[in-house]
Amino acid sequence: WIAACDQLKIMITAKCAQPAIGLYRKHHSGTCGPVNNNISRAAFSPAAFVDAILEFVVGDDISLNVIESPHLQVIFLMLHQELNNSDILHRTTLKNWLVDSFNEYLNVLASEMAVCFIVMCTVMLVIQIGWITMDNAANNDTFMNHLEHELIRCNIVFDRRLHHI
Repeated sequence: WIAACDQLKIMITAKCAQPAIGLYRKHHSGTCGPVNNNISRAAFSPAAFVDAILEFVVGDDISLNVIESPHLQVIFLMLHQELNNSDILHRTTLKNWLVDSFNEYLNVLASEMAVCFIVMCTVMLVIQIGWITMDNAANNDTFMNHLEHELIRCNIVFDRRLHHI
């Protein structure tokens, strides 16, 4: 899919997909992909500066040590007059920001996956559930009551008496 987009000169702009796309291009095509000529200039703020550095490091699979380069720091200072050397992140701070951003992404991903898992389990359960064979022990009745309650809560039609053999 990535190769087809590159061949058709279709830009893939999803930020969260950029690391995987860069890795794919690095290992499969040996190219950096299509050139983005539509780069917009964002207004400077300390948070935007940090975000831009993070996107650069992650998007291009750059070592965190690059931020310690005196040559890069000179470029940063040259590009924004109000920027001081103390405003430039060091690799430890950059790593912490990166880990925090990654953890935020994992939390969002986990919640999305939980919803998908619930939907998938519900669909699979509805498709596969038929009758449940049990003896007449009281705990089986309790189980069937709870199962019926949970399935009805999920809008799944289920009758504990009809499905108990």
